[in-house]
Amino acid sequence: MAIDPGGTTGVAFGVFRPRKMAKSTMVYARGANRLWTQEVKGTPREQASELFDIWQSFMVSGPPKTHLVIEDFQLRTQNADLSPVRITAGLEALLNRDIERQMPSSA
Repeated sequence: MAIDPGGTTGVAFGVFRPRKMAKSTMVYARGANRLWTQEVKGTPREQASELFDIWQSFMVSGPPKTHLVIEDFQLRTQNADLSPVRITAGLEALLNRDIERQMPSSA
């Protein structure tokens, strides 16, 4: 599951064949209805709670080996919107674990 936190948080999750991770994997996932996307809105606390619920549901019905990755945040201006930081912190608190972070340029 991948998360892009912010004012409107993007969520994508899917089930893939690990031995065939290539462009064809994405085509397969879409065609087999194994790739889902959605948006989460609300306060950072509400979003963290909803993301936690989504993750819990995915863990129940998803494959045994799962990854949770969230887009990392870098402060570029003094008046930046810090909701991504608050959403990430809230979700980590609810999960009681650290989340893998990835820079946008690495996606």
